[in-house]
Amino acid sequence: MKARQTFGHFEVDTMQSGKQRGDVLVTITERLSRQHIVRQVTGRNSQAVTPTLIHFFKGSRMPSKSLLTVNESLQNIIKSSRN
Repeated sequence: MKARQTFGHFEVDTMQSGKQRGDVLVTITERLSRQHIVRQVTGRNSQAVTPTLIHFFKGSRMPSKSLLTVNESLQNIIKSSRN
């Protein structure tokens, strides 16, 4: 995965503005192509982020082989959405 030799490995993260509290951007990046998908979500909790991730990965034609995140709570959301 580190060498970026196969398509389908994604990195997921959230970004929050210092000026506006509440809304966050969920970024989904395919590591080989570096294609970025950004979605605005109201709230940074699992109830807000989970539907966005489920909608993307279940509706996507792109194969997903792995998901990488540095945020532990986001990892739990991803694990629960894959079941």
